[in-house]
Amino acid sequence: MRTERKWAWIKNSLRGGISIRKRILFSYIIIMAAALTALGVYACLQTEKRIKSNMNDSMEIVIQNKCGNIVDEVEKCNVVLMNIVRNRSVYNALCEGYDTETGSGIWSGLSDVIEPTIESFLNGSRSVDAITVYAEYEGPEVGTLLLKESRVMGEEWHKRTCEKYGIKWFCENGEVFAACEYRNIWTHNAADNSDRCGVVKISVNQRIFCINSKDKKNNYLFRVIADNGGEVYSDFAGEGIEKRSGKTVILGGKRYLCSSMEIKGTPWTLEAFVPYGSIYAGIGEIWSATAVIMLVCLVLVTALGGWLSYEMTDSIRELSRSMDEIGKGNFDTEITVTSNDEIGAIAAHMRKMLVLLNETVDNLYKTKIEKQKYELDILRTQINPHFLYNILSAIKWTAMDEDAERTEKLVSMLSTFYRTGLNDGEETICFEDELKNARAYTDMEQIIRNGRFDVEYVIDEKVYGHNCITFILQPIIENAIFHGIKPMRSGRGKVTVTARVGECIEVGVSDNGVGMSEEKRRSIAAGEGGGYGLANISRRIRLICGEEYGLTVESGEGGTTVTVRLPKDIPAPKQSRKED
Repeated sequence: MRTERKWAWIKNSLRGGISIRKRILFSYIIIMAAALTALGVYACLQTEKRIKSNMNDSMEIVIQNKCGNIVDEVEKCNVVLMNIVRNRSVYNALCEGYDTETGSGIWSGLSDVIEPTIESFLNGSRSVDAITVYAEYEGPEVGTLLLKESRVMGEEWHKRTCEKYGIKWFCENGEVFAACEYRNIWTHNAADNSDRCGVVKISVNQRIFCINSKDKKNNYLFRVIADNGGEVYSDFAGEGIEKRSGKTVILGGKRYLCSSMEIKGTPWTLEAFVPYGSIYAGIGEIWSATAVIMLVCLVLVTALGGWLSYEMTDSIRELSRSMDEIGKGNFDTEITVTSNDEIGAIAAHMRKMLVLLNETVDNLYKTKIEKQKYELDILRTQINPHFLYNILSAIKWTAMDEDAERTEKLVSMLSTFYRTGLNDGEETICFEDELKNARAYTDMEQIIRNGRFDVEYVIDEKVYGHNCITFILQPIIENAIFHGIKPMRSGRGKVTVTARVGECIEVGVSDNGVGMSEEKRRSIAAGEGGGYGLANISRRIRLICGEEYGLTVESGEGGTTVTVRLPKDIPAPKQSRKED
């Protein structure tokens, strides 16, 4: 059923179910996408083939260079060995007899000839770790420098060394070394076994196999194996080959491409390995790059096709956009269609209609603004005028009953209060001045009531960089004192004022008083009725800042909390307040 519906939708689209512009663009995209896909896949397959071929060629070059490096090191060791074997002074010293009474003979040769000569070769080659001479002579052995040949006559390497004159390389028990017989090559044929005096062995370190052993770019790994299958050197830390198929091997659970080459002058073979992952990583990057290029080309082709169809329907599209903007209430939209066809005539009539519509809207807006301003003025005049009378009365009685210093404080606080509260008729004020106004009021109330309640301010310093609506904190604090704390029959009252900046500015006034009824709380939260001036403040905030702002009231047996939400972008007052 789904397939039938899809075909039905396609047939309907081709017959005119969608616009001509979309049909042309859709067909254009399908054709170009198919062509680009075919071209990209073909290019990637050819590139993948070329990469594999280049990798094989690269491996051959790498293993040749690596093998050449090892051969160079082997030749250096061979030179050291042959320099000892061909040193006539060393040969003569070894062939001298040993006089047990005088201690002459080989001992003098050891101190005067053999030891200095071998030490010079050891110091001159970083790859040679030790040189040992095995010979038959009378007298004791000397460290590892001079040992009796009878020690090694039963070993395999000694037998192979003595089979035929020349240098032989071995790897036994993790030791890599070369050996050669001492023969008289000056007066006799080297192939002749006459005048033989012993065997010399040099032990070399694995540094000869570690020249650039790991290629960081291509992750090459190397291994040197002996003719008997044993490992001479390996980058695999003891891991063996699990499976081999042609040039592909499985080692340590991973697939590698393998290439090998015999090391000239040794019975060993060098093997080079590169993980298939590094090969296919490059191929994967090519596929990804090709996909990106195809996508970019498809986007460009789509953009080109879209631009061509766009140009053909430009007038209709522009008129439709203008109508959408007008539908959203943007009556300042400019209709730019100027063609001389029917669409141009419709656009001209719409321009005339917009002129008349804007005139009507302007008149309505001005009326609304004037109404709001009038309402705000009324609200400002409703802000607790009786408070002034109460404070003035308190000042009179305080002046009669107490000293002038207390009276001076009250008058000073009252001056600060009304200087910041009136704010030159501005609707906005900086938070710092609004807090000054609130502090002046609470200080006056504490003096009047002889400190019968506490006041705490917890202010986030970030609020000082913002503005707020004039004269909103004092009425809320006054409401907390008179209708929350004053009716308390026991306990000490406390008013807490908080301010913080988050997604918006939140100012809270909490008291531990008697609370208010749920009915009254709902009325204030809705911005209705009286509510001790709180509804007044809520209406002011909503008129100036919008319906999403205002105040909320939470009240219970533990007291009342009034939270005011204000936007962070309230503009600063048009004129700064002048200090008296």
